[in-house]
Amino acid sequence: MSVQKEGAVAELVKLKVVGRIMDYLQEGHNEHVELLVMLLANLTTSDSGCLRLLQLDSSSLAGFNVAVLLRRFLDSAGEQPDPHDHTALVLTNITRLKEGRKLLLEPGRGMLQALVSQLSSPNQLRRSGCANALRNCCFRAEEDGTLGDLLEDTASLENILELLCGVTRKKESDAAVRNSLAECIEMLVSTEQGGQVLWDMKAPEMLRKGYETEEDPEVCATMERIAHLFLADSGAVEDTKAGEDLNVADEKE
Repeated sequence: MSVQKEGAVAELVKLKVVGRIMDYLQEGHNEHVELLVMLLANLTTSDSGCLRLLQLDSSSLAGFNVAVLLRRFLDSAGEQPDPHDHTALVLTNITRLKEGRKLLLEPGRGMLQALVSQLSSPNQLRRSGCANALRNCCFRAEEDGTLGDLLEDTASLENILELLCGVTRKKESDAAVRNSLAECIEMLVSTEQGGQVLWDMKAPEMLRKGYETEEDPEVCATMERIAHLFLADSGAVEDTKAGEDLNVADEKE
């Protein structure tokens, strides 16, 4: 972001524009929604804008704005034109902060499932933004203390693996989105707890099959790193043949 843009964003945040946008959206107005959500996506490129949106200074309101945004984001899925697709970028932005990641993964809110549901959207911006938000959440999950919450939702993990690998359903068409999903798996496998959960889900076999049909070099490289992580841990797993099945890097010459 340019210095000039950073200054403009900072001034708008100081003027409480984030709160004004949310007040407008909460009142149910339909005019200029797309432009306002785009502005919100720009304002949350700054940490101060993210914190304003998260409302962490109020115990009674913390997370309320995000819940409202997410509800309208989900309710508008499939609309043409899509007035809320830039909400996906807002979600990417707030998950740069620990506070945002913890909020999205807080048990009982259902926000993780909401993000994963949009990975099947026909709108590329929705898929990309949600995949990046999930990647942000996975990168620091162990450090944030949210790893258990992520791994508990095996249905969401299954969806991520399916969209990445395309074993029983069509794989994600956008290579950048696939790579974000692969990086989610990479970060989870890099933890002892995450590696075990994914072993139990038979992720190595799914990834092997997905790798066989993967054509994008960057996605292939990420999947190879995942394979090496699984292989490094294969000695602790009873089914040692699964470790052999992961040796996809040698098969793809």
